[in-house]
Amino acid sequence: MQPTACPELAEGARAVVPKPETQPSPEGAKESHFGPALVIHRGIVTLVTAGAFAWARKSGRDTAAPERVRNMSHTCGNILLHLIFSTHERRPLIKPDFRPDLFAYLGGIVREMNGTALIINGACDHVHMLVRARPAHSAAEIVRIVKTNSSRWVREKWDAGFARQTGYGVFSVSESGLAAVTKYIASQEEHHKKHSFQEEFVAFLKKNNVAYDERYIWG
Repeated sequence: MQPTACPELAEGARAVVPKPETQPSPEGAKESHFGPALVIHRGIVTLVTAGAFAWARKSGRDTAAPERVRNMSHTCGNILLHLIFSTHERRPLIKPDFRPDLFAYLGGIVREMNGTALIINGACDHVHMLVRARPAHSAAEIVRIVKTNSSRWVREKWDAGFARQTGYGVFSVSESGLAAVTKYIASQEEHHKKHSFQEEFVAFLKKNNVAYDERYIWG
């Protein structure tokens, strides 16, 4: 189902919500937030042009606004976030023996927040996550929960001295840029044969026009 763009109304036009019954959600439909395409399950809006409205008044038809206006019953969103965070002081704390388990655990945390981790990868000193998030959760909340829970898990199971960097990077991703970001995250091992994490992160800040002072980036 492709989203339909509504044309601008002519001067004097009105948007009227008609009284006929709204269409129910299709049985077995996927959640709009995470399905392959966004779906608005309920609500029909008819756009009435100024000419049609004038004709209705002239013909004596009822043009009064309906007593009951239906609000949109679902919150719809498609929020793609590229999250980047490192270990404390960029130390090589993410060991190969537990790295796959850590990435799987990170994905599980996102899933518990009703989001989708599309790809997770990284190196010994940092992690990249591409996440499709729900509108109910802010980027700051997602990162806080992911970092807090995963760090505790690593300390309890693998390394008591494990710690994360205090800050993080978060960058919005368009649907059209999804494949490129996925490919970039998947090729982390090759990328870091030539570039350090510091170089990579500063390049992201510049590319996204983020003002920064390098004295305060690292922690």
